[in-house]
Amino acid sequence: MLFLARTLSGLLSSATLPTVLAYIADTTRPEERAGGMGLMGAAGGIGMIMGPALGGFLGEISPQTPFFFSAGLALLVWLFALAFLPETHPPAARAVHSAAAPRRGRFAQVVDALRGPLAFLMIVAALTSFGMAQIESTAALFARERFQAGAAEMGAAFMMMGVLGVFAQFVLVRRGIAWLGERRAIQVSLVGVGASFCVVGMAENYTAVIAVIFLLGVSTAFLRPAINSLVSRSASPGEQGLALGVVNSFYSLGMVFGPITGGLIFDRLGIAWPFFSAGLVHIIIAGISVFAFRSRH
Repeated sequence: MLFLARTLSGLLSSATLPTVLAYIADTTRPEERAGGMGLMGAAGGIGMIMGPALGGFLGEISPQTPFFFSAGLALLVWLFALAFLPETHPPAARAVHSAAAPRRGRFAQVVDALRGPLAFLMIVAALTSFGMAQIESTAALFARERFQAGAAEMGAAFMMMGVLGVFAQFVLVRRGIAWLGERRAIQVSLVGVGASFCVVGMAENYTAVIAVIFLLGVSTAFLRPAINSLVSRSASPGEQGLALGVVNSFYSLGMVFGPITGGLIFDRLGIAWPFFSAGLVHIIIAGISVFAFRSRH
């Protein structure tokens, strides 16, 4: 029953984030889009900080309470959207875009996207998510083996990274991406994330890990908003939802294979190698992006 519920949750909620991102794309000017994506990431970050704490408190009442509470929140959000959220892409506009677009299936449109200028961004999304998932699945094991850190220390580290990410997305992302541009922001973030992972893999004490969390939190805060903003700017107005849906699928693809690969690397090569592997992936992508982003197309 638990696996079935988790499967249904993934199937039924998979359209939410791409639709939200397309909504932001519809309601912001191109030069403001990265800031809108950053605010969306910050809102999600606040949820990721508060959610585990609230879930732990509610779990003391009963193991089922957090699930029912979350279901109630989802119902409230649905009612709020139904009452107050206006449509940004009305039927008349959809009809115009549909008439102008070739009569092709959605799968064919996805294949077309992977042959066009969005292809590299899709690959970046998949590989960065793949690297992050390697770390998320092995970080607690690494901290226990290397630093004898327990759940409290790991929770504090992740909370600190979440707080830094929220701060960066609220305060720094909009200004930073406006100054650097999406392409340069992606490159700088990839290098920052890659370097952070490599330093953590070499760290000999928990204090060094805490010190590098600042760079990691700020770098990750810039990465997804910059990618999503560039995807939305590269897609036509009638296809932003499709493009953002596809890039979100590639994030999910990385999340599927990352934990499996991270676990294998941890067991076969050593406890620090998932960090080195993920760091190398990010740095290699940054290097390739220097050539991939040179083309105006």
